[in-house]
Amino acid sequence: MSGFFARLKNGLKRSAHVLDDGLSGVLGGRRLSVEKLGELEDVLITADLGLAAAQEIIAKLKQKRDLATLDEAGLRTALAEQIATLLAPVEQLFTLPNAKPAVIVMAGVNG
Repeated sequence: MSGFFARLKNGLKRSAHVLDDGLSGVLGGRRLSVEKLGELEDVLITADLGLAAAQEIIAKLKQKRDLATLDEAGLRTALAEQIATLLAPVEQLFTLPNAKPAVIVMAGVNG
């Protein structure tokens, strides 16, 4: 089972790395602008957030009045808040079934 969790952890690291590098690349030390939102959407999709989630996050960012004042730290905070908001309705405690053997099926953005 440790091999499974190692692969899962490595996959999550890759997505986090893509997102981290992508955010730095989009902003490049500058503030966020409306023109950069398309690039940011591409970064979110590349980081395995999925098309629908990326589009919803970008739509919410467009509604922010202080969009032009967001630096990289502010953008990271805003993204974390939006992702948490998207995940909140489906959040639930995961408990392993008592019956043995148990099968757990997981599917991500890429199947």
